Amino acid sequence: MLSVVLVLVCFMIFLALLTFTFPKGTRLTDLIRGGASQSLEGAEGRDVDLDMGNFGNREVVAMLSDAHRTVKHKPVGTVVWTDTEPGLPLHHRHAVQTFDASKATISFDEGNVLELGENSLIVVKSMLKAEVESRRRRSLIILGGELRGRISAGREDSLQVEVVAGNGESRIRPSSRGSGSAVFTAVVGKDESTTLSVHEGEAQVTAGDRAILVKSNQAVVVTKDQSVSRPAPLPDPPTLVSPEDGFTDAFRRKPPPIRFAWSGSNDVGEFRIAIARDPAFRDVVYEADVDALEIVYRNLDAGDYFWRVRGMRDDALGNASVTHQLALTRDDRPPQLDVLFPQGVVAAPALVMKGVTDPGTAIFIAGRPVEVGEDGWFEHALELERGANVVVVEAVDESGNTTYRSQVIHAKY
Repeated sequence: MLSVVLVLVCFMIFLALLTFTFPKGTRLTDLIRGGASQSLEGAEGRDVDLDMGNFGNREVVAMLSDAHRTVKHKPVGTVVWTDTEPGLPLHHRHAVQTFDASKATISFDEGNVLELGENSLIVVKSMLKAEVESRRRRSLIILGGELRGRISAGREDSLQVEVVAGNGESRIRPSSRGSGSAVFTAVVGKDESTTLSVHEGEAQVTAGDRAILVKSNQAVVVTKDQSVSRPAPLPDPPTLVSPEDGFTDAFRRKPPPIRFAWSGSNDVGEFRIAIARDPAFRDVVYEADVDALEIVYRNLDAGDYFWRVRGMRDDALGNASVTHQLALTRDDRPPQLDVLFPQGVVAAPALVMKGVTDPGTAIFIAGRPVEVGEDGWFEHALELERGANVVVVEAVDESGNTTYRSQVIHAKY
């Protein structure tokens, strides 16, 4: 009886470990099955062909060049999802998953760099093209979420990147026309449709037996049943209103609320605002989709920031606005304050108080505001009562830092 209980306890511990090991929301089953022809069943039940070709599992297909916050990976033949680090080599049938507010950058080569958005799941693979046995093709399978970046056709004998998104065999390739590259965003929706937005260059979308060319500043939607919409124009870039480029502000303890405002087309349903610590928007501190023309954000600590906005029509993501920069500084230094107090007894009912402070600082004498010159000098006629007068001079800078000067002035008149 005791042995049975021990077996049950061990089994429950094993189940608990499995629950902890697999990321929440991941529903990959039979990620890789043995044999020459493979299939991958995704989180939404999609079945995507993964013909292995003639390559072994240890070929390096791509490099995970950057990971922001929680990003996990799972090589082929393993059951454990582990944390990633920049520089991780990705092999054939290697899976990568992001979570809330996280992202990952996957580099195939200089012309093929892709960024995985939050709550997304992809698998990379490599295969030989049957018609040209010496030519390799590397692909990236999107099972859910958002992917953006640049894909290039390259030379005829070079490696290429092919993005497989949505349900079935819809594929996205750079067009061989023009520059042979495309900057794009692909979003897999909850209804298993895929929206492709092309920001630069041209891309060819193939779904079923239909191929369509998507030009720069256009978007198409591939539905679950593999029908493809006509190309439609992307939303125009919004115009940033506030804060203006080069805005600066200082605070003492708590970061101030910053109002971000912009204008955009009336036919745009939502806007995506991004705030980052760098102009390339690799270190994004805040990104959100909003259905208004402004937001108020209160969590920016001291530092330099960059922000931009894109228009969104359904899942079609427009080109970004211009980028504005702002800077916040922490200022806990009290302002300078020098006051010329009288020496000895004042034989008059009034006294002209004079002093100097930092330009832009507010001065209060006996609780009353006093005008301060551009050079920081101030003066104020103060009425005195007979006897002892406690006079307090207060300087308050724009960050709320305060300096006091006080003295007891005796008046005898």
